[in-house]
Amino acid sequence: MAHLNQRERTELAEQLAGMKFKKAQGKVRGLDHNGRLAYFRNQQTPTRLLTRYTLPTLGVVITSRYFNVRTNRAMAGWSLEALPADYPAIRARWDRVHSIRTCFGALGLAGYLTSVILR
Repeated sequence: MAHLNQRERTELAEQLAGMKFKKAQGKVRGLDHNGRLAYFRNQQTPTRLLTRYTLPTLGVVITSRYFNVRTNRAMAGWSLEALPADYPAIRARWDRVHSIRTCFGALGLAGYLTSVILR
């Protein structure tokens, strides 16, 4: 992302202030062609952009979407009387993926708290 001078930052802030959040988020993400950072607008100070690393968030999304949600959907059709024969293996996989997802979430929380403390 190119560094913006004060005038460019002010113009960008004015543009973002008039947009809905998702549209503003897309505009700011478009400024970072490498996609390394995600940006969000702080409700209290709309002229200030805060950054956060997306790896922990992506880790939570990917493990949830592609592992836990699929397993949960499959389990929704089961009854206690008719569990599949490989239920212990399915449950162990779900627990393992849930642990990984929890670690990503904790890493994201630690990064957020660190950025708040160091501000």
